Amino acid sequence: MLISSNKTSFHNKYRVIGEQVADYVFSPHMHDQCEYIFVKKGTCFLYVNSELITLSEGEAFFIIPWQLHSIEGQKGSEMYIVTFSNEAIAFFDEHIDIDNCSTKPYIPNRNVNDTVISQLVEQKCSSIIALCACANLICDDFLKNNPQPKKSEKNGADSTIAINAAKYMRNHYKEKLTLPQVARAVGTSASYLSRVLSQSNSLGFSGYLDELRISYAQMLLRTTDMKIADIAKSAGYSNIRTFNRKFKEHFFQSPTELRKEEKQESKKNQ
Repeated sequence: MLISSNKTSFHNKYRVIGEQVADYVFSPHMHDQCEYIFVKKGTCFLYVNSELITLSEGEAFFIIPWQLHSIEGQKGSEMYIVTFSNEAIAFFDEHIDIDNCSTKPYIPNRNVNDTVISQLVEQKCSSIIALCACANLICDDFLKNNPQPKKSEKNGADSTIAINAAKYMRNHYKEKLTLPQVARAVGTSASYLSRVLSQSNSLGFSGYLDELRISYAQMLLRTTDMKIADIAKSAGYSNIRTFNRKFKEHFFQSPTELRKEEKQESKKNQ
């Protein structure tokens, strides 16, 4: 991964980050933020919930919160990536069912894209009003290009249980969490829930839980100065060795190596 230019961030509940990157590669992960990816030059491959998506020059893609995704920018590619918290976009949850959404590559409105890039990357904007305005512009343009069906309660029994279990896990993954505990919370048996989760997300209970915890941990590693042991505990791991092993399986480097790489890249861009 090569960070080629500016990185603007606003660290509080309205967290918004804008980056310009080149030859950018990032392992599978998920998070509770929205992510906007625009290809300025070249080609980028995205894997979103195991589906391969090819982004060409001039195209954009919008990552919904909690979608498992990875990024593989091809050699010579350049991208703008903007991530922002749900708090920065007051209307988003009213229009999107994150467990039943549909997204596809699209060509963003040129005025919207130019405004966002100018404010978040080129000018390093620090105004909370402008930052939230940019996030809302991105969402509005995304919804115009990716119309979403209204939220519906008409899901099958298995789908409803899987969705409710995933929501429960997203709210409690930092705690000690077991399959029977989640099953009780959604009103079913552990064996039935295990089967339903394996069918719905291919990860199963343990795999989904690890994705939630490890993705949260890598975000803390990149954006805070917390000690690694404290990050492991905060992410729900009581054993630091287990955390280190799981982290390396996901990101092909240790937590210490990722943090060192992030700090080196930040110094280059100062």
